[in-house]
Amino acid sequence: MTSRSAVTLFADMLAAIEAIHSYRAALRGDGRALAIDAIKYHLVVIGEAVGNLSAEARMQAPEVPWASIKGLRNLLTHEYFDIREELLIEIIEGDDLLQLEAVARRLSN
Repeated sequence: MTSRSAVTLFADMLAAIEAIHSYRAALRGDGRALAIDAIKYHLVVIGEAVGNLSAEARMQAPEVPWASIKGLRNLLTHEYFDIREELLIEIIEGDDLLQLEAVARRLSN
């Protein structure tokens, strides 16, 4: 467990989500491979922050699939060769990332 506060960890998640949003446009151009790599990195950052949250902090937003987020981090870190780009696109364009962004925004203050 890290010594970073829950507020700081939520701020870390928010910064990573904002970075992911900034890479979305590059997915349609010549920078696709670099954008995918950057998105993977920021998803790992999010998962690492989630893994360092206390149970009490996670209970502030029980609607968030915390275990799935941490599981994605583990897949990206340890089984990166099995990750399909389509899955990453689905994650960053779906409602779950927006939900996490709203929670992180609320709890980082």
